[in-house]
Amino acid sequence: ISPNDKLRIVKAFKNKKMTVIATGDSLQDADTLSTADVGCAIGQYGDDVAKGNADIIILKNNFGSIVTALKESRGFYSNIRKIVYYLCSCNFAELLLMLIGIIVFKNPLLVAAQFLIINLLTDSAPAVSLSLEKAENSVMNDNSFRVQSRILNIKSLTSLLLQSIFIALTSLT
Repeated sequence: ISPNDKLRIVKAFKNKKMTVIATGDSLQDADTLSTADVGCAIGQYGDDVAKGNADIIILKNNFGSIVTALKESRGFYSNIRKIVYYLCSCNFAELLLMLIGIIVFKNPLLVAAQFLIINLLTDSAPAVSLSLEKAENSVMNDNSFRVQSRILNIKSLTSLLLQSIFIALTSLT
């Protein structure tokens, strides 16, 4: 495929709001590498201009490393979503518990020191374990992955709110 064709293909996909990764190793591929969202230069035999315009330099001529890097980055993103979801649901429940205590009982149910201990014991260990979780094999089959997507969408916010209410109400009993 010619360098001009590569550039035309990258621009066509970008016009459709798609994330584009392009590979190249020559001076003629420099425009394509800089236009793509992620430019990958082949490091072992690649031209220095191509390497300078690339975001990633593949040291060995192994394209499997690109797939591995994509899988790991999607796994990191998935773990971040899980951590944010978990921490928000727990902390919103604590906030609801405080509000219920103030509205119903005219006093907060827990003091600040108790909240700090609860956060240390219940938030830290699960968040760390979620962050160290390996990428799931199905993460590459997820076609809904978008670079500009939100960490929490309407569906997850609704679920988060329901779980927070449930946690707060069960904490009262």
